[in-house]
Amino acid sequence: MLVISDGDIIANETFKNEPLPINNDKWTGQAYGNSSFLLNSVQYLLDDSGILKLRSKNLKIRFLNKEKAFAERTFWQILNLILPLLILAIFGVLFQFFRKRKYSS
Repeated sequence: MLVISDGDIIANETFKNEPLPINNDKWTGQAYGNSSFLLNSVQYLLDDSGILKLRSKNLKIRFLNKEKAFAERTFWQILNLILPLLILAIFGVLFQFFRKRKYSS
């Protein structure tokens, strides 16, 4: 992803209804590097070599051990249900405790 904060970097200025080159300033005639920057950024975003490397990449899928997964099924279910609720309850109790302590007269 490429983020450029100024949209005028790609705007062509015109002189007598003719577009000027993208890297020239209309008033000073000074040449900037906008066109080379844009070409380099598009080339970077396209990254043909990276796309070719991704196409030839081998993906190795590792499967779960079914016996172990079924043996520990209830443990992980209980852990994923109880632990978040327990953490939430602890924070709730602490919040109420400190709130009562702060605002009690």
